[in-house]
Amino acid sequence: MAGVVGVVGLVGKVLAAARVAGEVGDWDAYGALLRRAGGGGVGALRAGMQLIRSAEVLERELGCDVLGEVSDREPAVRREAADALAVLAQGEREVGVLRALARAIGRTGDGRAGAVLVVLAGHADPSVRREVASSFGGLDMGRAEGPAALALIRLTGDGDPAVREWATFSLGFLSEADGPAVRAALWERTVDGHAGVREEGIRGLASPGGTTSGCCRY
Repeated sequence: MAGVVGVVGLVGKVLAAARVAGEVGDWDAYGALLRRAGGGGVGALRAGMQLIRSAEVLERELGCDVLGEVSDREPAVRREAADALAVLAQGEREVGVLRALARAIGRTGDGRAGAVLVVLAGHADPSVRREVASSFGGLDMGRAEGPAALALIRLTGDGDPAVREWATFSLGFLSEADGPAVRAALWERTVDGHAGVREEGIRGLASPGGTTSGCCRY
């Protein structure tokens, strides 16, 4: 019980740091406390699950961050964290929470994360799509023709250059997905109007997972 109480007290400090960071724009203290809270195991899991049920937006954001952090450290809690985040995704509308949710569920590595990210990949706000594009890279997306890989491929052609850059990096460098559609998407980005996107397209084709064999057919 003492351990759980300690985590709850630490999460309270993280929340206070988040409020300050939101006002002054300095997130270093928040990040440091969050990392400490994420080491709280089951206590951190329970605290995060309670926070994502809050009526306050900032508390739901923090809850997602805590669940993502503890999932990074404790494989045993990932399934339960992914369950809670998937439920939250069904009714959440706040952009800030959805960004945190996409980031967190990607860190669970759970099979259900892909389905949640596929839905969020079509969100109207580019900052949400940007988090989705980066979060896909840590998942086993299965077949190159599967929903997750296809959603990531679509994001490589997004109207926002930051989304395209993250998606191209995830597809070409982080993901193990391969096949004609993947290579075609990477090849297309080598002539992108944004320099960062072009670099990621080239790097993706040159990486072991995005071999250049056959790329020049496109």
